[in-house]
Amino acid sequence: MRNFRLGWYVPWFDAARSSWARMEPDFIARAAQPAASGRDRFLIIEFKGLKAGEPSEIAKRKYLENRWAPAVTRASNGGEDLGEWHAVWVEQIEQARDRIARACKG
Repeated sequence: MRNFRLGWYVPWFDAARSSWARMEPDFIARAAQPAASGRDRFLIIEFKGLKAGEPSEIAKRKYLENRWAPAVTRASNGGEDLGEWHAVWVEQIEQARDRIARACKG
């Protein structure tokens, strides 16, 4: 679903500013097929376009891929499985299908 003005944000630590920030991902998706573990697979899909390569965008991407998604994947909410989470970054629209397909498989 498109995450526009839904109020769903992902926190991330901006080391350059030594402070917490939040991002509003462009899309949140649930893969049709579960992960190999049988858990639901969720994707945070972010299209970057003109901002691709900016230091803050690189830092945000690394934080989501290496910290946030693994932490949420390991977490549970009162025993409820939150599924497997993956961040998908698309810098050129032509890459979108391939990047999303890879995230759904892997």
